[in-house]
Amino acid sequence: MGILTSNSGKNVRAFLAYNNLSELIDFIYSGKSLFVKDEVLKRLTDNKKILRENLIYVGDETRDIEASKRAGIPVIAVTWGLNNRDILAAMNPDQMAHTPEDLLRCVHRIITDL
Repeated sequence: MGILTSNSGKNVRAFLAYNNLSELIDFIYSGKSLFVKDEVLKRLTDNKKILRENLIYVGDETRDIEASKRAGIPVIAVTWGLNNRDILAAMNPDQMAHTPEDLLRCVHRIITDL
């Protein structure tokens, strides 16, 4: 499992450590260059030798949904982040999670739909 973010790697690592989640994350791709996330997603799959059909993208912005669609990766939109529920729903993500607990249900639905 990895994190792709425009936030700083230092902030992400601090958050993960504070919440005892560091061991769950294999890699962090961060930086301002992530405003073209679809290109980064494609490079990530090539560099890490990860099949796109083995990925699910979780994002809180419309650009996350757009990037995952362009990269051919299913996306779960989370409604507790930057963009609100209605804006995200209008982008037609594969699934929407309204609480962190919803994520597992959303992942299961995507996997069973494949």
